[in-house]
Amino acid sequence: MKRLLYLVILINALNASANPRIDAHQKAQDALSKLTFTKDGRGMVLAPDFVKTYEMMAKFLGLSHTDRPKINENPLKALAPFKSRWGLIDHDNEIKGFFNVPYKNMQIGAMGCIVCHSGKVAGNYYIGLGNKNVDVGQMATDAKLAQEMWHNMTVLMPRSAEKKELEKDSFAFFSRLADKRYNNLTQGLVPISMIQVWFYENVGGRPLPLNNARGQVKVPSFWGYGKKKSIGQFSDGFGDGNFAGWGLAVEFAGTQTAQNILSMIPEITHAEELLGDILPPKYPFAIKSELVPHGEKIFVETCASCHGTYQKDSAGLSVFKEPEHIPIEEINTDRNRLVSVNQEFFDLVDRNPMGQVVRRTGLTPGYFAPRLEAIWARFAYLHNASVPTISALLTEPSKRPVVWSLIDAGERSRFDEVNLGYTLPAAGSAEEKDLLEKAKSGHRNVYYTKRVGQSAIGHWFKSFEKLTAQDKKDLIEYLKTL
Repeated sequence: MKRLLYLVILINALNASANPRIDAHQKAQDALSKLTFTKDGRGMVLAPDFVKTYEMMAKFLGLSHTDRPKINENPLKALAPFKSRWGLIDHDNEIKGFFNVPYKNMQIGAMGCIVCHSGKVAGNYYIGLGNKNVDVGQMATDAKLAQEMWHNMTVLMPRSAEKKELEKDSFAFFSRLADKRYNNLTQGLVPISMIQVWFYENVGGRPLPLNNARGQVKVPSFWGYGKKKSIGQFSDGFGDGNFAGWGLAVEFAGTQTAQNILSMIPEITHAEELLGDILPPKYPFAIKSELVPHGEKIFVETCASCHGTYQKDSAGLSVFKEPEHIPIEEINTDRNRLVSVNQEFFDLVDRNPMGQVVRRTGLTPGYFAPRLEAIWARFAYLHNASVPTISALLTEPSKRPVVWSLIDAGERSRFDEVNLGYTLPAAGSAEEKDLLEKAKSGHRNVYYTKRVGQSAIGHWFKSFEKLTAQDKKDLIEYLKTL
């Protein structure tokens, strides 16, 4: 009997490894884990010798770490003291997404894609999931300060022309992301304004307007990316994804040149093809299967007109489809993102020197109704992460939570299986009142729906009003199966 059981397990393992979609998924994850677009010392780079400043930064900022490795043992672990402050992912005893890249006899730090595009949920790590805690604004603010301090301490040290240029570009990158007029207000959000700066300066020859909206959105997941990009890039769909240029959009926040961007198109084209192979993670906990059929019926009647229907292939893997783009008048969610991508910005996009690969769609103002594969892992919800659970999303906007902590966002202790999303403080509790005070004083690891661009309005329909408490529970169980 035992031999038969072992044989069945072996056959299942061989069948799984022979599935071309699973093989492609694993190859894509491996490639993404190593991917960085630093070129000619430009892009999202840290200055040479930057990692040597980490102890100085830790002491200056009052951070502590019980086991700080020696720099020459593992430079990447040097970032450990800043894990929670910067919202970094620590997995397999390693900070994810920072690389030492050789350039002209120097080692420069480079930020890879998985700094933002990998994350934890319910204690598990997934490549392709958006990082719920990443804080590019805080990271840049600290790095800018550190580079200033390092430069002042070493001002008399000889520097080659190449090193001076790298330090200058690195400082420009940090300064752009650290600018409090434009950067993110909360962990887990990234603003379009950091990309827009490049177009205003390099195409328009002027700075980004002081009254420009931040347009913050949560970091998206990558599964289904191959289908989505053909409709439009970003949560609002303004970028034409039929050309690969927008895949390098985050590099615009660095110091990349148009020439460099164009030269990397073959590389990003290949990377985007790989992203289309990434599969969504399956729900890791028990599902009340007896509730699923009715939950599916509720979904078809209430949600499918925007979010579509779902099928699996013969191996039980998701069959991806294109998402629907919903006009803002219908969805009525926070408009701050749409205000930021205005006609003035569109004119600059139309005139940019990479026009053959960086184009816009011309879609009417609105947001995607995202496909819901692995929706259990993608909280908080809406484009700006303003709704912490599915239960809250099915609640009238005026009654949705206003504040919650982002500390340990991806850990098991913060995952609510019942409401599908974050664990939350009890309404009116001392914990909630404390979070509210922290939110009002600007704590970046507290989500506050009263901040500009972070309102939880919209996504409320008459069909929701008819749902009973049991209907909502059944619907949640069905969503766990997607």
